[in-house]
Amino acid sequence: MLPTHNRLDLLRYAVESVLKQSYSDWELLISDNFSEENISEYVISLHDSRVKYSRTNAFLSVTDNWNRCLEQAVGDYIIMLGDDDALMPDYLSTVSTLVEEYEQPDLIFTDAYIFTYPQAILERPESRLRSNCHQFFKRQDIFLLDRTAALFLVRQWMAFEMPAIFNMQFSSHKTVVY
Repeated sequence: MLPTHNRLDLLRYAVESVLKQSYSDWELLISDNFSEENISEYVISLHDSRVKYSRTNAFLSVTDNWNRCLEQAVGDYIIMLGDDDALMPDYLSTVSTLVEEYEQPDLIFTDAYIFTYPQAILERPESRLRSNCHQFFKRQDIFLLDRTAALFLVRQWMAFEMPAIFNMQFSSHKTVVY
């Protein structure tokens, strides 16, 4: 799912990162939050039935637009992708393999590469990239988190006492399976 508002230039990169996935059994829901830009024309130009488009009737808060998009999702697993984010190559194949290997886990949490586009930070016009953003998970291998630790993390996140950055679209260069 991919909510957006007036950021067609960034949305194109996010969508392209999904279209280029080697795994093809996916559906991308784009929730246009009352943009002034012609997002629907862009989606139509893709000629891909897996990309679905909906538009709000009025401007919503960011959270309400995310929730609206979530309500429209029909898959067994959902990836929340921001319009200024991208999936790494083969991300969906990796996640699909993990779903099978770990017998349909409730949640797959993956680390991320944090990046900025060139010119995004005036003081640093070059593009920036950072990895290994989750010091809470020190292991480098893929592992199943025990139930006690998983419940602890969920409680912490729900109380906004995050021991690790929680952002659903994190790419799969380090993975924890719940």
